Order: sequence, then structure tokens, then C-alpha cells
Amino acid sequence: ETSELPCMIYNIPGRTGVRVPPQVIRTIAGHRNFWSVKEASGSIREYQQFRQEVPEVPLFSGDDGLLPYFAAAGCRGLISVASNVWPEATGRYVEICLNGDPKQLFPLWKRATEILFSASNPIPAKSLLREKGLIKTSVLRPPLTDRELDNLEELLNLDNEISNWLLTQK
Repeated sequence: ETSELPCMIYNIPGRTGVRVPPQVIRTIAGHRNFWSVKEASGSIREYQQFRQEVPEVPLFSGDDGLLPYFAAAGCRGLISVASNVWPEATGRYVEICLNGDPKQLFPLWKRATEILFSASNPIPAKSLLREKGLIKTSVLRPPLTDRELDNLEELLNLDNEISNWLLTQK
């Protein structure tokens, strides 16, 4: 009620410990400030429950690796972790998923998601951004620390693969 801007509801039970039931979205669907849902439960089944319960509400994938599945089921886009590190490549990935045949993308982007979540978000992303010279430090707020990241080489190899993949898309 206090917001003057459109609001997106985040369903991220892995981070919040609470699942937003589709019935809650049904209840607020007509509210003047509500416009969409970020579905990041990691479950295609939960996404489908939202789609069935509130087909008129725009749904966005909050799981980079599940975008091809969610796109096939009618999502509108992606709220992405990968876009922080690879904005242009992620944009192309989203475009292909929403408008094309994303089968070719499953291995690379599935691995990208696994590696970006090999430690708590945003540890891998910030560590890679630091290594690429895009930020000066990967210091995080406690209790997070970049010492939780086991393998920076894996991130750097992935960065190279994604850069090479993007070159093939131009």
C-alpha cells in the first residue's frame, strides 16, 4: 500500500525459508501495485502451480539454469545472477530461450549456474568480477566470505567459455 511503484513478489524459499503459495498471488493479483512474480523455488512443478493458479500474472524465472524450461512454459524473462558477471551473454541466453530453441544452451548455462552457486550467492560472482578487474574487492558482509569459494580456476575457465560462446552468437 505504501509503495508508489509496481512491486514484484519474490518466491525464493531457499533464501527466505518461506514458500509463497500460489493462492497468495491469486489474492493480491488485482492490487494496483502488484505486477509480477520472481519464481526461484528451483522447482518446475512450483512454477507450473503458479502458472495454473494465476495465468494472468507475469512470471519471471529467478533460476538462471531453469530458464529454458520456464520459457517453454511461458515465463516473461529472467532475474539473473549470471547477468551480473556476463550481462551481454546472459541477455543473448534469455533472448534464445524466449524466442528460439534453447536445447544447445543446456550444458553451458546449466554448468554456469552450478559454478555460480558453488558457494553462497554472491561469493562466486563477486570473486570473478574482482578477478576480471571489474570491481576492486570481493569483500562481503559477514557471515559471508570469499574464502568459502573452493575453486577460482573453475570460474575463470567458465568465464572464458562463456566469452567464446558469445563470440559465436554475433
